[in-house]
Amino acid sequence: MKKIIALVTAITIATSSMAITSYAKGENDVIPSEDIELWEDVLDNLEEDEYAGAYVKDGQLHIKAKDSEELQTAMLEAVPQTRGASNIVVEGKADYTLQELNEASNKSVEVWKELDLDFVAVDEEYNALIVGAYEWTEEKKQTFIEAVGIQNVIFQTVDPLEEQQIEYVSEENEEVIEETQAAEVERPFLIPRLIDEKKVIENSNYLNSTIGACIVGNGSGFKKGFVTTAHTNNPKQPTKKGDDIDIHNGRHIGKIYDRIISASKGIDIAIIQADSDIKLTSEIYTGNDEKKRKIGTLIGSRKPVKGYYCYIFPGYTMWENPSIENIELMISSVNCKKVFDEVVDDNGEEVFYNMLMFKIPGSRRTQGGDSGSPIAMQYDNEGNYELIGIYKGASTTGYNSELSSYMESKISDEEEDRTNYKYLFATNWQQVEKHFNVVMY
Repeated sequence: MKKIIALVTAITIATSSMAITSYAKGENDVIPSEDIELWEDVLDNLEEDEYAGAYVKDGQLHIKAKDSEELQTAMLEAVPQTRGASNIVVEGKADYTLQELNEASNKSVEVWKELDLDFVAVDEEYNALIVGAYEWTEEKKQTFIEAVGIQNVIFQTVDPLEEQQIEYVSEENEEVIEETQAAEVERPFLIPRLIDEKKVIENSNYLNSTIGACIVGNGSGFKKGFVTTAHTNNPKQPTKKGDDIDIHNGRHIGKIYDRIISASKGIDIAIIQADSDIKLTSEIYTGNDEKKRKIGTLIGSRKPVKGYYCYIFPGYTMWENPSIENIELMISSVNCKKVFDEVVDDNGEEVFYNMLMFKIPGSRRTQGGDSGSPIAMQYDNEGNYELIGIYKGASTTGYNSELSSYMESKISDEEEDRTNYKYLFATNWQQVEKHFNVVMY
């Protein structure tokens, strides 16, 4: 049974049905911005050793407590007294603080290769770690539990046959890409306004990923341009600083200003400095020049929290299905470690830290070349969105997902089926802004 604590001085726990509609699948209502801003204020002012994690469910922010009294004191100090009702639920008593979960996740790297792990994610809702591997035995499970030092573990089996097949471009696919280019079926997600559409640079690299956002420098030497991933800029080899970049049909848009694939920072990003004759846009389009359709606008960014429903806007290689539509996602972890096949970082490291992890509620999937696509949270019912992350890759779990015996006793039969999950992973947009000193256009 969950213990609910009412913070009567600064925070009133509200159970209004207005909040419940905000992220119910299939509905268009969104959580009021003032609620989200208050939630962010609360979480930003809590230390990881003061609470056990947070997640959003039915329009409410749930904060898990290891010590309920200490958390209540910390929250009263963190939230201004003038703020009103906040739709915050405090749950106690958790077994581990968020700091302990993150420390346990870090320890998993010590047995990563031994157990052939694919990902390890902090699940704040279940106060546990989710761990994916290609094969599990009772001995391997016990090895993992002993290595990380906690009992709350959700084991999942990853299908190696499907792993990454949607993400990386092989030589066999290059002819398909060239045919697609000539037909001009697909376009980058954010279509820059080109003044000189005939501008062509010899020996330029064709952009083999999706433009995630238009950006400007934030007091740095960078002026204006685009953000995408670094690992798929060029189908033949990774791009380097200074390389020329074209989009669709050889139209030049600029040069690589900076790029980094850092496993320790969880960043896989390339920054493109736009040519002076290109105008930026915040509008989200699908289609091509002859038949393009505006489907929304990026108006800002948002701090990711587990449980938020959001969307990925794939924009490049839908050659199997030219109809480009957004795909609904749900944030399942804001702190995940992940290995990506064939992609190591610039120093040869394989395990990427601090990745965002998303569950896909529906049946639609991304395809090769969608790397770099923006993942955004709906801000209102007028087509405005806030950026959360830049898509990097995917995983597929099999049908042998299991809970530890401890977790089985905690989760009732009425909980959702946790087998056969499909996950996407992304670079946290806040890390992009901080590392490259850029902001959205």
